[in-house]
Amino acid sequence: MEDIGGSSSIAFLNRARRRLERYRASARFSFGDSQIPDFDAASFVLPSVDEARHLVAYYFDYIASTHRFLHRPTIESQLESFYSDRNLIMCGRSLDRCICASLFTIFAQASLYLHPCPDSGVSYYLAAERQVESQQGTKLESVQARLLMVLYLLMSSRFNRAWSLLGTTIRMAQVLGLHRKHDRKQGNVVEMESSKRTFWTCYVVDRTLSVLLGRPCAIHDLDVDQDLPRLVDDDDLHLRLNEDGHITCPLSISNQTLIGASCEHIKLSQIVSAILSDFYSAKKVVRECLAENHLYRLSMWKGNLPPFLDAEKPEPDTLVPIIKRARITLQFAYHHAMMLVYRPFLLASPNEFSPAWVETATSECLRLSGLLVSFTTNLAQQGMLTGAFWFSIYNAFNAILIVYVHTIQNVFPGMVPSDIFSIAENCEETLNAHTQGNVLAQRYLAVLQELRSEIKEQMSSCDSANAGLDLLLEAPNLAARPQNSDWYAFDTFLMDTLTGQLFESDPQTQLAQSQIAL
Repeated sequence: MEDIGGSSSIAFLNRARRRLERYRASARFSFGDSQIPDFDAASFVLPSVDEARHLVAYYFDYIASTHRFLHRPTIESQLESFYSDRNLIMCGRSLDRCICASLFTIFAQASLYLHPCPDSGVSYYLAAERQVESQQGTKLESVQARLLMVLYLLMSSRFNRAWSLLGTTIRMAQVLGLHRKHDRKQGNVVEMESSKRTFWTCYVVDRTLSVLLGRPCAIHDLDVDQDLPRLVDDDDLHLRLNEDGHITCPLSISNQTLIGASCEHIKLSQIVSAILSDFYSAKKVVRECLAENHLYRLSMWKGNLPPFLDAEKPEPDTLVPIIKRARITLQFAYHHAMMLVYRPFLLASPNEFSPAWVETATSECLRLSGLLVSFTTNLAQQGMLTGAFWFSIYNAFNAILIVYVHTIQNVFPGMVPSDIFSIAENCEETLNAHTQGNVLAQRYLAVLQELRSEIKEQMSSCDSANAGLDLLLEAPNLAARPQNSDWYAFDTFLMDTLTGQLFESDPQTQLAQSQIAL
């Protein structure tokens, strides 16, 4: 292999590899994920019934903000049945195994939020895994249990395992026809709405993981005609439909519905899906007119967002904690979607697009990065920057990355760091201080630290302005890159680094698997 000296502009790639090697060498890590221990049934201890009630309440009141697909009264009733006969619980005869698995995973998620550390709640997750493995057949509860498990894996930074399990979950949902609209005039509203909520949560998570990991979506928009969930919260879903398909009696429902946040996240994910198809697929076509169309759709979404869900509007005194969480989630998701539109123009070749458009895209991308960095710092000050807030951590990494890449594109000897570079640098330090023990966050930071070191070296060197990025894109593991210098090639290295594939596969395989990561 060609030797690369320490003064080379791509030396930071090798430094990042060496930094990340310690994760691979440790027995605790596998393919980028923290390993999950074997289940020890002899040492497994259920929470007391009071503690279990607290964990379930915490899940609904603080965790399930926009991924709200379970019916709370049903889960609470199942919890009481679960504890009604302690002798039958673990053998799975007291309740359906997948219902038991759902309860265990709710315990796992709540434990992870209440006691942030990589293996918090893992024993509950393993108990849930054991239950679903022995479940026969496919039904709604099977999908819901696995979807809860996917979300726990994401919260505990096990992204590869989550992605694999999500694929199985989506296939089961499709077998049940959850992606298709059913014209039932009468029926159980809880079952009908739970089916819609479960499918659309699969859809949102599918789009999110596609962006994070740079892998194709498992759900294709052309195959979906399912309606969005009704804007009716759980307490009102016990009512039945009349012959016209409407709820039988008028309801006094607050405009601040919890399910409203889920629906807005679904709508935003549909826009993101179109952006991914146009700008980040294997057959991408990056054009200014397409970007303007996506920006228009995003502005319409933002304009129609109910005020109580808009984090830029004053926060009503009546907002419950779960709605406050939903506001944060939607705020991050919206700004990230905007960056997905602008980012392809950041590394544009000369004369590829109009200079005015490239300047606008660059300034907007940096502005959005600054906002996301600010949001992240605020979360850290509130003690909310733990592994459970995985999407926020990813967005912070993406924002800092864009600032660093823009800086390395334009660096020159004697350059004074810009204000936004200094802000991003401070946010990186904040991430490092608040995410100790988080595997994925430490991988993010390893790349950011080497990029920052490279920028500092470039500032004090006599190299040409763009040498850092040009050589970066010519790195050996990117030999199969497209001719144009774009995010496709840059993302390949980063996605492989963060998920562990950098050590596992050849460059051709890496490039084929990575198109939109970050």
